[in-house]
Amino acid sequence: MQLKFYLNTQKKTRYGDHPVYMYITFNSDRIRKPVKGVHAKLKSWDESKERIRKAPRANPFDEVDSFNNRLDFIETQVKLIKQQAFDRRIKITKKYILERLEDESLTTTGNYDFFKIADQYLESIRPIKAPRTLRGKQTVFNFLKSFQEDKKYPISFTRIDLDFFEALRKYAFEERLIFDSLGKSVDGTIEDNYFAKIITVLKTFLNWAFERDYIKDQTYKKFKARERETEVICLTMDEFIRLSEFKFKSKRLDHVRDFFIFGCSTGLRFSDLTTLQSSHIQGDFVVKTIQKTQDNTTIPLNRFAKQILKKYEDTVHEVLPKVSHQKFNKYLKECCREAGIDTPISITRFAGGKRRETTLPKYELISSHAARKTFTTLSLLMGVPERVVRNITGHKKEENFKRYVNFSKEYEKQQVNNAWDKIISE
Repeated sequence: MQLKFYLNTQKKTRYGDHPVYMYITFNSDRIRKPVKGVHAKLKSWDESKERIRKAPRANPFDEVDSFNNRLDFIETQVKLIKQQAFDRRIKITKKYILERLEDESLTTTGNYDFFKIADQYLESIRPIKAPRTLRGKQTVFNFLKSFQEDKKYPISFTRIDLDFFEALRKYAFEERLIFDSLGKSVDGTIEDNYFAKIITVLKTFLNWAFERDYIKDQTYKKFKARERETEVICLTMDEFIRLSEFKFKSKRLDHVRDFFIFGCSTGLRFSDLTTLQSSHIQGDFVVKTIQKTQDNTTIPLNRFAKQILKKYEDTVHEVLPKVSHQKFNKYLKECCREAGIDTPISITRFAGGKRRETTLPKYELISSHAARKTFTTLSLLMGVPERVVRNITGHKKEENFKRYVNFSKEYEKQQVNNAWDKIISE
C-alpha cells in the first residue's frame, strides 16, 4: 500500500492555482482523489518532497503550514490503516480505505507540538533521573532542534518515519556545521556512538509518547544506530599507586587527585562523590543511594579510601573537597601529566563509517569516568569475583560489564606473555 501526493495541473481551483491530489495504490488497485481544501501554485509545489514550499517572505495568513500539516496527517492515517489491517488480518479494499480515511479519530498527532511534548517528557522524569542524565537528554533535543533549523525539516509526530531517520543520519555524519567564537563555520559532525545515543533517547521518548497517544505510528522502532565498543581508559596498578603517592605543590591539584583516587577506590560516579556526606560513611562502608539508578548500595572502604577520609576529617573539606565537573576534568589532566602518566594511547572512532585514529598521551584521555573504570578493572585484576564487583558498581547491562572482564583478561594475558618472553630472551 503506497501513497503519493501530486499537484493536478489539469484542474484549477477558484483561487487560480491547482488542487493537491492523493494517489493510493494497493493490491493492483488504486484510489485517486483530491485532498479537501489543499491547493497550490505550480511554482510552489515540491515534487520530490510532495509538499508545498513556503514563500521566503510569507505573510501571517499564509496557509502553507496548515496545508502541509494536513498532508502529514493523511500520510499518518494511511500508515495506520495499513498497520491496523495487517494486525487485524483485514483484507484491504477501496471501501475499507475510504471509510478509514474519513475517521479522523484514527490519529490526533497533528495537534501536538513535538518539542513542547518533549519538554513535558523531561519534566515528568525529572524526579527520578539524575541531573546529568537530564542534561544529556536535553542536549539530544537541542541537537534535534538544530537539525530542524539547519535543514528546514519541521519535526512532528506525523513525520517520524524512515525518511526522517535517514535525513537525520546524513546531517549527523556529513552535513552538520557549528560556529566558532569568530562566527566561522567548522565541521560539527558527530561520531557513531553519540548518534546511537541520540537514537536511544529519541526512541525512549517516542515510546513514552506512544503510551500517551501523542503518536500512533511505531515506525521509529525500526531506527537502528550502531554503537561501537570504545577503548577502556583507566589507570594501571602502577599508575594508581604513583598518582596516589605523588606530592603536588598545588593544593588545587592535591584536592583533585584525592577526589579522583577516592573514586578509583570505591567505584562511585562523580555525581555521587560530590554529594557524599559524613552520614554516608558507616564504619568501614559507604552506604548511599546512587543518583543515576536510585538504588541503595553498600561499598567497602579500602585503605586508600580510608586514608583520604582521614586526611579531610574535621576540615572545611569534609568529607571530600568539592570542584565543578568541568574544572575537575581539566585539573585531573594536569595531575596525571605532572605524575608522568603519559603512555601513548591510540584511540579509534567512527563517524558514519569513516575511521579516525588518534594517538595521545594517557593524561589527555583521563576524565572523571576513568575513576569508575579503574576501580572495576583493578578489582577484577586483583581477583575480586565478578559478581562482587558488579554488585558494587551496579552495572545493569551485561555487555557493559563484560567489557571490563574482557579487558582485564587481555591485560593479564599480555603481562604473562611479556614475562615469559623476557625469560626466553634472556
